[in-house]
Amino acid sequence: PGRPQPSTPFEVKVKIVNSGNEAAGTSKLLVSQGHPQMAGTKQLALLDIPTIPAQENATVSVKLNFTTNVDNLYFFVDSNDDITLNPMKTII
Repeated sequence: PGRPQPSTPFEVKVKIVNSGNEAAGTSKLLVSQGHPQMAGTKQLALLDIPTIPAQENATVSVKLNFTTNVDNLYFFVDSNDDITLNPMKTII
């Protein structure tokens, strides 16, 4: 999106591409404020990603809403479905 205003919900569409020669199994998309493996990171969403056939893609949408301006958003795809993170505050 452009520049959402505080307290105005908005949607972010994330395109995940499987550039490999085999199907990619189901996985997770972690959305966080701050690097996912750093202490103090805030988890904003954890979404399921469906199986993606070889050389194809999938798009997932996440709806976000902030009361203040934020920066350092991370979108982390975990193909092994084993996200290991430092302790983080969940605000889902």
